[in-house]
Amino acid sequence: MFFKNCHKAPFFFSLLVLIGLHCPLLFSQTSLGYPEIKTFTREHYKAQRQNWSIAQSQKNGFLYIANTKGLLEYDGGQWRLYETPKTLRSVFVDSKGRIFSGALGEFGLWKANVNGKLVYHSLREKIEAQSFDHESIWNILETDQGILFQSFAYVYILKKDGQITALKVPGNLHFIQKVGDKVFVPTIDGEVFELLENRLISLAGTKHFLKDKTLISINAGPKKGELLIGTNRGIYRYAQGNFEVFNTTLNARLVTSQLNKAVRVSTNQYAFGTVLNGLIVTNAQGDIVYEINKKQGLPNNTVLSICLDKKGNLWLGLDNGLAEIRLNSPVRHYKDIDGRLGAIFDIASSKGYLYLATNQGLFASKIGSMLSFKAVSNVFGQTWSLHEIDDQLICGNNEGTYLIEGLEAQKISNVNGGWALKKLKSNPTFLLQGTYTWLSFFRKNESGKWLFNHSIETFLNPVREIEEDKNGRIWVNMPFIGLKRLTLDQNLKRIREELTFTEERFIGSQVNMCMFQDTLLVTTREGIFYFDPQVNEFKKSTRFQSALPIVKLFPQLGPSLMALDENGNLYEWSGSRFTYLIHFDNRRFVEGSENIESINEGKSLLFCLEDGFAQVEQSELFGGENKSKTIPRIREMVVEGFPEKRRIFNASYLPKINLSYKQNTLGFFFTPQDVGEPILYSYRLLGQSKSWSVLSKNSEKWFYNLPPGRYSLELKSNNEPQSSHFDFEILAPWYWNTLSKLVYFLLTLGLVYWAYQLHLRNLQRQQIRLEEAHQTHVKQEIIRVRNQQLQADVIRKSEELANSTMNLIKKNEFLTNLKERIKEASRQKENQGNLKKIAQSLDSNLANSQDWKVFETNFNQVHESFLKKLAQSFPSLSQGDLRLAAYLRMNLSSKEIAQLLNITPRSVELKRYRLRKKLSLDSHENLNEFMMNL
Repeated sequence: MFFKNCHKAPFFFSLLVLIGLHCPLLFSQTSLGYPEIKTFTREHYKAQRQNWSIAQSQKNGFLYIANTKGLLEYDGGQWRLYETPKTLRSVFVDSKGRIFSGALGEFGLWKANVNGKLVYHSLREKIEAQSFDHESIWNILETDQGILFQSFAYVYILKKDGQITALKVPGNLHFIQKVGDKVFVPTIDGEVFELLENRLISLAGTKHFLKDKTLISINAGPKKGELLIGTNRGIYRYAQGNFEVFNTTLNARLVTSQLNKAVRVSTNQYAFGTVLNGLIVTNAQGDIVYEINKKQGLPNNTVLSICLDKKGNLWLGLDNGLAEIRLNSPVRHYKDIDGRLGAIFDIASSKGYLYLATNQGLFASKIGSMLSFKAVSNVFGQTWSLHEIDDQLICGNNEGTYLIEGLEAQKISNVNGGWALKKLKSNPTFLLQGTYTWLSFFRKNESGKWLFNHSIETFLNPVREIEEDKNGRIWVNMPFIGLKRLTLDQNLKRIREELTFTEERFIGSQVNMCMFQDTLLVTTREGIFYFDPQVNEFKKSTRFQSALPIVKLFPQLGPSLMALDENGNLYEWSGSRFTYLIHFDNRRFVEGSENIESINEGKSLLFCLEDGFAQVEQSELFGGENKSKTIPRIREMVVEGFPEKRRIFNASYLPKINLSYKQNTLGFFFTPQDVGEPILYSYRLLGQSKSWSVLSKNSEKWFYNLPPGRYSLELKSNNEPQSSHFDFEILAPWYWNTLSKLVYFLLTLGLVYWAYQLHLRNLQRQQIRLEEAHQTHVKQEIIRVRNQQLQADVIRKSEELANSTMNLIKKNEFLTNLKERIKEASRQKENQGNLKKIAQSLDSNLANSQDWKVFETNFNQVHESFLKKLAQSFPSLSQGDLRLAAYLRMNLSSKEIAQLLNITPRSVELKRYRLRKKLSLDSHENLNEFMMNL
């Protein structure tokens, strides 16, 4: 039915408005929440509140926003403001990556300078019309003819050759729209033209139908060849001159909310920005899927601009702030806006209801076209857990344990604090529950309902988690004590054996345990540990070794083991490593109760958060379509103390940069490859370290006092092993550059050569000294040998002298004795003559001077001419004195001297006395010592 006269039915529209305003939020059958909303206030981007236009570069993915204060650039990690004297009203990035902006009486383009900073270049001087100074450029488009700049009165086209021409228009305009390859020009009076090669062709029926309406948007319609035209009276489908109401409910909502912007998100989705009610998202039929306004978290309800980014997410420029609506994300959020529900500790679905266990009680809502949570009766205060076992939902609460049916609760245990609950594999007729105090058991009654059976009251410890190993032994996690392994008796009433692990690593709210492939795994602050039953000890896992700070493992979800880290990232175990799946804001998880539950026969995962819950469809999570593979980029380099060296990199290719040795303290800023994609960064600086840093959200890194050398900064993310890199070199100072090193090398060679020559000369001198020393040594050795020979000769001659002296003494003694006998015999007269001759002969032998000459010769050889020296020193000495001195030199006694001299000993003493006189010796001087020392 064509709706040409809808403006004549005010009552009908009023009724629709009333219905729409009071209707609860509708959802699709699978979606239980809103897309993720990320907001930015002026405190984030450091500019004015109003953001008039948003554009994204298809080259680098950066966002550019026309803000009241100037041009905003957002690279996904940092905001940069380029202030302008006039308020920017429009911004556009063409297919070449050129950035254009428009303001009051002004338009132009932005170009990066050598440092990467954007600089504005005005095109105003090419416009001759003076009245243009009072017009604002509100719209910029790229057409086949060139870049189109539009105010409400003028249209200018920057052609490919750089020339600017004015487009003649039939009066004042609304926003020119581009749909596919077609450009539509709407006028104030309602007529719409299509721009074809500088000609305006009127669309049939538009002038008549739109004459009393304000045209706001034109988009492609749900069907081929159809347009979806947005006005102040609602949205209409247009085809071949005919108009039809798009959706009556939607129109009623848009009339009261005041449509301002519209964009086609996909073939199945549209988004409408309003002045009073934020953003409205519909399906292809116009049915409202989401209403996202200040109540859902927008900073402001007035949408001034909309941009669909290349990942299919929406960016909203608001009257106060900016917002990203992650429509393309598989995550949907249900937020407890008014705080009625509280923090979510557990979640479950049962018999068509969705239940939330919170710190304020238990809440439930029918799962259908809308969610409306109501409190479950009799369950109040802290509610810890929900478990559906054998089609029965059991709730653990601060006051006890309850069996839940719809919105009613039946208390089945009075033991406080129903924390953990597990059906025993070894004895499936029992449920084991961990509480604040005891271990409790439940068993079915005759009607098949689970009821409290008994407790092990000897076990007085709080139990937050329970696991059962393949041998039927029970593992319990006690947050303030540690871990225990319990072996129960056959009746499950007594503990037969305990094994306790109270190491510090196993104590605290961040310690979680689970069974995976019959192995007990425990996450701790130090990593993941597994229990080795061979030695009854926990060992750090090498299989699950990871740099990721894992806080909890989920073996019951998905096709494999899943893990959540402390940064809110969810991973899947691929068999060899953890593969990134999706990111959540880690600040929204309840610390120590990071629970994830599956509903809808495992097709959906629900995440418990502090202010609601999040939903992810497993088909989207594991299908690979939505897994973001983000290669992070190095966006900016800052050199401390040298602002002129700041570099902003606007492309993935990074040129190598050389820095002086003083420019060695550097800061680098990182961004994700896709705007709005939350990731963790890991880096390494080759040239300083080969190891990667721990993954971190920190998008900034400084390196201090780097020594001269070549470096390569490598950067990767938590969900993509491929890395980006940036090469730079810190040059050595002039006194340590290549030329100076060459000079130093040549000088060193010269010094080495000089030292070598000096060494050779020293060797020559040393050789000469050694030869001289050798010769001297040889001479000395010859002299020594001669002296030894001489000494030996002296000794030999001394011995000969002594022997000859003794022989003389003995001969004289013999002759003296013989003489005495002859004298005695001569007294006989008959013998006197012959004996007298014999006596004379003996006297001549005793006084033989020849004997003395022989003695003197030998004596002089031994005593180095002693007699000659003595005679020269004392000329008054007689020959007899010299003979006595020689005998004294030989240390002969007076008796021996008497024998040699053939005199009496008394005569010897007399001679000694005379000799002392001639030598002028004092009485106390020893004559023998004098002769020995002479």
